[in-house]
Amino acid sequence: MQNTKKAKTAVKGKTQIITVLGNPQKPYKIGTARSQYWLTVKTYNGKTVQALQQAITANPPSQPKRGKLAGKTEPLSGWLAFFEREGLLQIVAK
Repeated sequence: MQNTKKAKTAVKGKTQIITVLGNPQKPYKIGTARSQYWLTVKTYNGKTVQALQQAITANPPSQPKRGKLAGKTEPLSGWLAFFEREGLLQIVAK
């Protein structure tokens, strides 16, 4: 039986295109890291993951204030995997 909790990742080495499938059933709380990353990811619908990565590196939507990542940009792969698990986006290799 297939585990539906795991995000299906695109093949490495190919261009990865972000396809937004929809919006969350309940909007994310305004000002949270989740909502800020989601708004940024939505603007890159149809564009490459690499372009999104460059934009987030240049201007991070949110940075943790506490913990081991305090003051650093969170890894984009975690956010993409979360949104993919939620059924909000799909990453297609081309």
